[in-house]
Amino acid sequence: MSVPLIGLVAVGTIFVEGGPGTTEAFTEAERSAAQLAVFLAEQQLARMSVRFSPNTFLQCSFFNEFRSAVINPGFISPPTNTTTNPLLRQSEIDTREPQWRELAMEAIGFPAAAGAQRERYQDELLLKDWRVPQKPRHAIIIFVTKFPTGWMAYADPAERSTTVQFDWIGSAGVKFLSTGTFGYGLANLDRVLAHEIGHLFGGLDEYGPCRSFDTSGPRPTTNANCGGFEDCLMKHNSPVLCPATAEHLGWVDLDGDGAVDGGIAVVTHMSSHSGRGGDTVSIFGEGLGESRSVVFVGVGAAAFTIVADTRLDVVVPDGSGTDIDLFVTTPFGVTAPAVALRFSYI
Repeated sequence: MSVPLIGLVAVGTIFVEGGPGTTEAFTEAERSAAQLAVFLAEQQLARMSVRFSPNTFLQCSFFNEFRSAVINPGFISPPTNTTTNPLLRQSEIDTREPQWRELAMEAIGFPAAAGAQRERYQDELLLKDWRVPQKPRHAIIIFVTKFPTGWMAYADPAERSTTVQFDWIGSAGVKFLSTGTFGYGLANLDRVLAHEIGHLFGGLDEYGPCRSFDTSGPRPTTNANCGGFEDCLMKHNSPVLCPATAEHLGWVDLDGDGAVDGGIAVVTHMSSHSGRGGDTVSIFGEGLGESRSVVFVGVGAAAFTIVADTRLDVVVPDGSGTDIDLFVTTPFGVTAPAVALRFSYI
């Protein structure tokens, strides 16, 4: 099942570039334009979430940090494949991205020898002090580069990252190198980024080689606009959504309780199910980063610290009793009663 686009999202944008004076270096104007495009893409998605959300509050919002990775990977052959065959296109990407991505991650402090470069950076984004009470629910990476990538823009949902080849995207009205393919132009970079971020959260392409029987989202929902005529972010990068895409992104209320179903926090386990008032126990799960309260039923509210979207540290209130139910409240709703959320005083 895809990950719903709800809650706070930490975004790390990495400019992967060559040294000063090289054709792969970014000018300050280009860097500023790309940063603005990231912000505009996020605003577009946030506005859509308000419109399509069953809730009355903002369903997604974003934190951002920008880094530069200056590398020298040597010669990388330019892309040549312009086919709509996704397997052939992917082969173009697979032969080029590794030549610059690992070096870029090392340049910002994540050596390849330690493994899981993107995952470790995403963990850092999730745990970063963003100077707000909430913690991000998700972390994604955007690579912006002039090194050859194999395609102008693409997403890797498994690794929660998306890549844009800046000069290809900016080549509107001009075929890029020898590919015979037009870019979208720098003015449309925000729409392209919004489209690719949509892929990271379950959005399915609705053009070209799309398949109408593919499904995504919590229902799950078929790709109803595949090859259809309804304008949509996942069809023409348009700033609108068709109903199927809204469901693919997780903006659906299946049980009619006014809350997006994928948004309610889920608790998997606690560090201890017994203790005394004043003890600290940790609650683990998903969707905890925007917790508003932790209540020991029949005892009272507890003090808590949001460590990450996956962890709360809770100070047990004074009280007594056994098998006391705990409930965690977030803007998306209240956790369901569960054995994983029971506590006994000793």
